[in-house]
Amino acid sequence: MAIGEPKFETGKDIEERILGKVTESYEKIFDESRIGKEPLFTKYTWIEITRRFQPFKDPSNPVNPEKTNERFFPADVLKKIREMLGIKDPRQLRYYTSAAPYRARGLDKMGSDAFVEIDLGGGTSIFAFLDITTNPEFDKPQGNVIILWPKKENRLEQRKEEMLQWPTLVSETANDIVEEFQLRAQEKGLVIRPLTEYEIEESQKISIARHEQVLAGVRETLSKKTRKK
Repeated sequence: MAIGEPKFETGKDIEERILGKVTESYEKIFDESRIGKEPLFTKYTWIEITRRFQPFKDPSNPVNPEKTNERFFPADVLKKIREMLGIKDPRQLRYYTSAAPYRARGLDKMGSDAFVEIDLGGGTSIFAFLDITTNPEFDKPQGNVIILWPKKENRLEQRKEEMLQWPTLVSETANDIVEEFQLRAQEKGLVIRPLTEYEIEESQKISIARHEQVLAGVRETLSKKTRKK
């Protein structure tokens, strides 16, 4: 443990260390003191907003933004999911953190600390929303994959326990996400299959255009909100 480092970690500390957190600019733009507490956007819009404020350069290959040489839980989970689904092109599967400061609005306030997206082609995706907790009695929000994380009394014991349980945590989380994908695909009559490089590129063009359109609406809404103040 580094000198000056607190002995204990809060649930929020673990959430941000394991899943990553949105960038500082997100906090400044979407702080409750700036935009208020009333609902401004739908969950789908918050998904598009969250994409824009990631600490990772590549959502299909997320790395720990603070310690790039360390193993990163979301990256290991994505790798396991690709193996399970036979996905060859890593771009088909993407990870986004939505962990944010307490005062920031967004998916975190709605019970989702992160989400994984699988591209099904033609600009269509389905999502699995993740929530990490150290509380075994945590109530499961509808539609979320719960990651029950080990919790020890000090940081040294915490790291030891995490490394011991790491393979199981990765495997269980990946299994739960795949089950969520299959459930959502079945509900919508969609098929999960590996996409070709061309299919992924064409699908991403559609997704990017839609993303920019949604963000244009977000900017307009925020502009009106601040003008009223």
